[in-house]
Amino acid sequence: MHEVGLVSDALSRAIAAAERSGATRIERMTFAIAGGGHVTPEVVETLCAALGAGTLAEVARVACEPLALDYACFGCGALFRAADGTCPTCGSPGVAGDDAPELELVSIDVTTEGGA
Repeated sequence: MHEVGLVSDALSRAIAAAERSGATRIERMTFAIAGGGHVTPEVVETLCAALGAGTLAEVARVACEPLALDYACFGCGALFRAADGTCPTCGSPGVAGDDAPELELVSIDVTTEGGA
């Protein structure tokens, strides 16, 4: 299950960023997820809850949004950026590059000592 590694890495980066900012906890983490893969909002939420236990991210809410990727269209050959892989020119499906990410940490909202 490579989803565990993806979420674990993103969570580690979120916690490290929160620690660098002097945060006392992470309130919210926003992730972008590529469509059509094994990573789903439910998987991200479940893994964040399990892996975040006992950390600054323990009470963090998880938000997910679609991840826009670069595609090449099968139908017309156009290059485009989209979240769903549908060509805006002809409506045919596109193919994303092999190096396309499945999950990205977009942002974190934290609480610091003063409460903000």
